[in-house]
Amino acid sequence: MATSEALWTTDEKDTTSKGGHIQILNKSSQDADLGFVFQREYQTTALLGQFGSKHFRLTTASSPNTFRDALVIDPQTATVSQPYLPRFSAYTNYDHNIPVNLWTTIGINNTRFNGQNCFDPTSKTIHIPSDGTYHLGATVSAKSKQKKDISLSLRLIDERKNTLDGSARKSRILKNEMTGELTLNSLFELKAGSKIALQVHSTSSPCLIFKSNTDFWGYKVG
Repeated sequence: MATSEALWTTDEKDTTSKGGHIQILNKSSQDADLGFVFQREYQTTALLGQFGSKHFRLTTASSPNTFRDALVIDPQTATVSQPYLPRFSAYTNYDHNIPVNLWTTIGINNTRFNGQNCFDPTSKTIHIPSDGTYHLGATVSAKSKQKKDISLSLRLIDERKNTLDGSARKSRILKNEMTGELTLNSLFELKAGSKIALQVHSTSSPCLIFKSNTDFWGYKVG
């Protein structure tokens, strides 16, 4: 059928319909396809339904042979998954010597998981793949290298060296403490293409950043 519009409506003469309209799609096996196919110039751009499984899925296609699930719903639990949601958990595998009074990027160089490869261990930054709101967080474990109290600061910066608004944190680590920790957690509105790094600053004395309990993580929330 070739048409610019199609209307499905209730049969007002049917006294049993109660003014409603139900469209039923049925398949005979779990592995069969069931749903709607959206196309542009006869090339599929999206799927909605149960294609090849029992899971209800919203799938997009960036090319005729590249399909990615945006949403997947488990029929047993009604749990919604976002397989391609940008998200990462990263850490460093070595201790860092931080000079006094100098903002220094922490060498976060390994990942536990890395959705869409949004975190780049080489540049030690998260590459923002799309505009939106992101939850970013970090924890740094440190101690003073001299017998002095230190003021330890933490921040996130973008590729232009601008501090992300709301990311700055500060804590005092006493000279007799074995270690101190500083954590940040916040939401940020970020643009696609931004590159975000984690930096630390120490006053009064150089400090040592421990590889244990020094982490950087984040994910897109909207």
